[in-house]
Amino acid sequence: MRIFLVCDIYLGVQNAPSIHMMEVMKNIMRQGHDVLLFAPKIRRSQEDISQVKYVPSIDLPVIRHIIYQVLLPFYLLHFWLVSRPDVIYGRFFPSTLSCGIFAKLTGTPYIVEINDIVPKLISMQDKSRLLVLASSATMSLNLRLADRIVAITDGIKKELQMDYGVDSKKIVVIQNGANTDLFSPADVVRAELGLEDGLRYVCFVGAFEPWQGIEDLLSAVPIICERCPEVRFLLVGDGPLYEKLLDLSKKSPISDKIIFTGLVPYEKVPRYINASDICIAPKRPLSAGYSPLKLYEYAACAKPVVASRLPGFEFLKSEGAGSLFSPNDPQDLADIVIRLLEDDAARKEMGILGRRYVCKYHSWKICAKKVIEVCESAIR
Repeated sequence: MRIFLVCDIYLGVQNAPSIHMMEVMKNIMRQGHDVLLFAPKIRRSQEDISQVKYVPSIDLPVIRHIIYQVLLPFYLLHFWLVSRPDVIYGRFFPSTLSCGIFAKLTGTPYIVEINDIVPKLISMQDKSRLLVLASSATMSLNLRLADRIVAITDGIKKELQMDYGVDSKKIVVIQNGANTDLFSPADVVRAELGLEDGLRYVCFVGAFEPWQGIEDLLSAVPIICERCPEVRFLLVGDGPLYEKLLDLSKKSPISDKIIFTGLVPYEKVPRYINASDICIAPKRPLSAGYSPLKLYEYAACAKPVVASRLPGFEFLKSEGAGSLFSPNDPQDLADIVIRLLEDDAARKEMGILGRRYVCKYHSWKICAKKVIEVCESAIR
């Protein structure tokens, strides 16, 4: 089967969206299928990969998405004429609307992947009302053009049914996964990461965004340190709130216990996770729910996970892979972290159970297999 994957994601930055697309592409190919991935090229320094076809754009907000949408059909047409795909699979963003239109004009089965309710996301970021309306309109049209729809959470599926009137039979839920080869248990020399031996470490990895709830973690730090003075907190990542959170931590009387690493290459992230005793995801509620890529990566490294009690995270409790705390409740978060820091046996058992679960159900290989099945169903 020949598949065109389409996204409006800058692959030059290693974040959840770019990792998702590259892992899906690689794992589909490993299962014997031919894949071309179309993505915007914003900077010359982007890595050249033969299966990735870059569409020129410029690094300017909004404008780069418009340019991509205008140029994308020409690139799709060129490679469609060279070797016609069996299916086109697009990750939704308003600028990928032209992908769906192209699929219909050429009679190619079209699948759209929905990773978020984009109009609501744009509204949360206090963008203009016009952008919200435009994204809502393009989303509605994309959903109508699609032969199949992949939602990454049950919450997204429900919202597509309720807010956009999509038939549930048209939607398949395929959650994110983890690279269980890269993210695996390993002994780490902490000194190589600039970390002191003989201490305990609690680790957060992710983008510094409002919904990550990092402020709640910072509020819990003094409570935890009062009981466990030997603990340190690793905050691995970057994002819009980085400077604000860094300033906030500097005002704390225990700022020396909080370590901001900044952006870390994807391949190096497992070293920080494996150097830690507990990994944490203090996320805040979203109506669409979460497909916990980062939680799967934590668990794949056999680390106990402490996360907000939110839809999508239930497996931590049901599989014995971690503990859940009340969202927006630093005291509850602190109590659970303290309890786990004082229980070596519980942490080890959670780690074993978590890795076993992720390897069985949520590797990228398994996710890619499900995507292939959806593509095959759209062709029939």
